[in-house]
Amino acid sequence: MGIQRLALLFAVLGALSSLFTVETQMGLREIVDELQELHHFRTAIYFLTNVTEQERMVFMDRWNPRLVHIPTLLIQDTFKNEIWEKIPKSTLTIFFIPSTRQTEDLELPQDTLGPFLRSQIIFDIHTGNSTRFDLKEFCGWLWSRRIVNSLILLNNRTFIFDPYPIIIIKELTSSVGLQAAYATRLSSFHGATVKVAKIESLVTYFKYFDISGNLIYGGHIIKIIFAFLQKFNGTFVECCDAEQHEHHDVISLLKSVRDKEFTISPLAAMVFNEGHEMAHPAFEKFCVIVPYQRELPRMHYLKLPFQTNTWCLYGTTLLFLFLIEVLIDVLFDFPNDIFQGSHAFFRVVRIATAQSHFRSRLNQIRSIYLIHFGAIWLLGLIASVYQCGLSSFYTKSIPGVQINHINELENSEYKILIRTQFANFSALDNFLPQHLLEFSYTKEPSFELAKLNTKYGYFLPNEFIKIEAQIENMFSVKFYHLTHICNFKGLIGISLENGFPLKEALDDTISRLWEAGIISHWKKHTVYELHRSGHFSFNITKENKLRSLKLDELRLAWLIYAVGICFSTIFFCWEKGKYLRNVCRISRSLKK
Repeated sequence: MGIQRLALLFAVLGALSSLFTVETQMGLREIVDELQELHHFRTAIYFLTNVTEQERMVFMDRWNPRLVHIPTLLIQDTFKNEIWEKIPKSTLTIFFIPSTRQTEDLELPQDTLGPFLRSQIIFDIHTGNSTRFDLKEFCGWLWSRRIVNSLILLNNRTFIFDPYPIIIIKELTSSVGLQAAYATRLSSFHGATVKVAKIESLVTYFKYFDISGNLIYGGHIIKIIFAFLQKFNGTFVECCDAEQHEHHDVISLLKSVRDKEFTISPLAAMVFNEGHEMAHPAFEKFCVIVPYQRELPRMHYLKLPFQTNTWCLYGTTLLFLFLIEVLIDVLFDFPNDIFQGSHAFFRVVRIATAQSHFRSRLNQIRSIYLIHFGAIWLLGLIASVYQCGLSSFYTKSIPGVQINHINELENSEYKILIRTQFANFSALDNFLPQHLLEFSYTKEPSFELAKLNTKYGYFLPNEFIKIEAQIENMFSVKFYHLTHICNFKGLIGISLENGFPLKEALDDTISRLWEAGIISHWKKHTVYELHRSGHFSFNITKENKLRSLKLDELRLAWLIYAVGICFSTIFFCWEKGKYLRNVCRISRSLKK
């Protein structure tokens, strides 16, 4: 009977043990083992700064032997170094903190690790029974520096925190496991606000109202941000109007991101420094576009009907005819005076214009009939062909010579208008001469291509240039010409505050949108959104392929004609006056 009661007791205890799981605390070794299985670290770093020898021995006893098989670095000095340049990114970092007074010393490791704050970091804190440790304040300190992939081991109790929507601290036990805890951590914003910088610009970020009066955001960058926030339950907050900054340029904007005034900036950043990060960065080619040279001056059309060799042949023919006329005058002993060469010149001009009238000369020298006939026929034929070609050219609009190189840009009257955001962008100095740049400091939203100012050229990424090409196709008119000045490449992407917890999620969202073709669709739709929103304000001067000739387009020709008429009138009056004076003189002499 006693044996049956004992068996029943053991059965009850077994059933109870299956219903209740005994939770045990996780030590440093167990934590490192599980993290190593999850992440396969290639390097381990131990920080033991400002510790006593006894505290150091306590920590060495907790050393995980599993990390012996990978490179391990032990840092005990407090001087600043740059080890992040020489170690792989897959690194486990362990801070040993024996007391709360050393929390301030973590500023140094933060500078030391640089961009590796995203890696797994364990804070092994031993305070003892006599020291009180404010865990919530410590987690707030970690979040203010965006050290989110951290695990806190406080007196052999394990904690992690989730920053969204507020800092929530969770204790881990062996029954939960790190993998299950990390699966739910940083999986969503949980409705928390995400501050997005208000930097309106063509293509990336602009606003307008639809027919119903609803506010619509346009531009593929802001749509990417909206898709990301919708997927991860974030609340969009447009914050800190960038136009209100006293010095609104790339440097000040990135400083605002670094100071956490913004969480996300839609600025297509061209620089990359340690103060911020970029989501899905890509190198984009930047080029200079200049106003399209619409057509050649009409005076330039005068030489278009013939090529250079034809003009040379025509000039050689006239010169040859002039020499023949001079030679005939010499051989046939015509009056040899200082006007002999001029007489030959004017005879050639009259032959070239098919106005020959040399009856007395031809009667005296019958042999030059053939020369004059051949010259008149040849030059008349050339003149007819030239007039036909010139008439056809004058009814057309012929584009001028476009600007393609730096030297051509320097010889032109155009300057490159640079947006205020890039006023302090030093890379421009090495790419374009300073005297060719002009900066726009207007506080209004900048839509340079929507408010076309053909007095300037622009320095734009290829993305903007494609939009400009779509605008031209929409209106069937050419506004700007893409030059060959494209020797610069810049980094394009969405700027994020340093240590943004969901950066990998944003990168994954962008990749999926690209693969689905959604971003490409947004880019193509941008032009139509800008047109519908009224952001276009073009002064379109259309040119027909066939157009009439205006009076002032041959101003130089009319000027030459007027000068010739004036001189002819003056000489005619002078000759007429001289003739009348001689007639009067002869009349007086006859009367006497």
